[in-house]
Parts: sequence; C-alpha cells; structure tokens
Amino acid sequence: MVKGKLIYPSGDPAAITYVFPRNFSYGHGQGYLETDDNQRAFDGTLNSYAGPRKKIYELTFTRVTKAQADYFLTLWTYQCPMDLYLDGVNLDATVKMMTPPLPKSEAAFVAGAPAYSFDVRFEEI
Repeated sequence: MVKGKLIYPSGDPAAITYVFPRNFSYGHGQGYLETDDNQRAFDGTLNSYAGPRKKIYELTFTRVTKAQADYFLTLWTYQCPMDLYLDGVNLDATVKMMTPPLPKSEAAFVAGAPAYSFDVRFEEI
C-alpha cells in the first residue's frame, strides 16, 4: 500500500514523522488560492496586484482508525507548519491544516475496531 507522510513541525530537527496509509479516496483534490492585493488610488481607481498563488490540498480519508483520527485532531490543535509528502518520498508542499478533521463513524471495521472517515484541507504556506 502506498504511504503518505507528514513531518511536524516543518524544519524542526526534533520533528515528529507520521507515516499514514494512503487511504484517502480518489487520490486528492488540488487547487489554488488566489491572494490578490487590491488598493484604491486617491482618484478612486482600483489597482489590483497579483499575489502569490498557494496550492490547496483536499484529502478525503476513509477506513481510518481511531488513533489516526486523534492524531489529525492533534495536528489541527497545534496549527504548526507541516511537510506533506503525498507519495511518502517527494515533498509536495509545506502546509497548514485549514479545516478541522471531523471523524464520522463508518459501518466498516479495521482489524476489529470501528473505522472513521473525515475530510481535511491543507493550504500551502
């Protein structure tokens, strides 16, 4: 099974590496967040300056154990930058969790324990 990896916090030599099963359905969604800077001149004209484009990663996790769901809730609480490796090897981005993972119970079981599903949205920083 392909693994994903989060390193938290980013750049810290004593960072915690969390390797998770790549169990998010349909891969991942990726978009961009536009950060334009709009300013009004004295004569009333509006000037817009293009800001940096940030990537957004939307992951839907299914068949997640309680321990993994609790880990993601902990990452949401601390809100530190994390390194995201979707394939477990190559750095995709340094990200921050933008939406809380709200685990929902599923009918499925993983190794005899209840499974959960949740959606997470990461934003590149």
